[in-house]
Amino acid sequence: MESTWESRPYQNSQEFKEYFNNGSLAFQVQTCLLDGVFGPQGSRIPHMEKVCQVKLELKTLESSGLTEVVIQGFCVHRNHTKWMLESMLERHRLRQKRGVSQLEAAMNSLELDG
Repeated sequence: MESTWESRPYQNSQEFKEYFNNGSLAFQVQTCLLDGVFGPQGSRIPHMEKVCQVKLELKTLESSGLTEVVIQGFCVHRNHTKWMLESMLERHRLRQKRGVSQLEAAMNSLELDG
């Protein structure tokens, strides 16, 4: 049996459109968290797309600090990718919060010492 894990399930642009035309799933994320998950300038997006077998699209929303993440692909892959991204974003948010708390504690100790 031949493994299709590394090969893409489409051969040309028409098959590509049909493969990703099975629907999409979108959710909004704080823009400041995206660099921690997708890397600087989205450098990790191609790798995530290949591993998760989905197409990711980021749309920055005007007048808010939010970005819409659109996931296209088969339902199972979309849902798994959304769960994975939400978990990574939450972990990154908590790490940022912990870092800010540690910084505030250090600043307070400097103020008390001075």
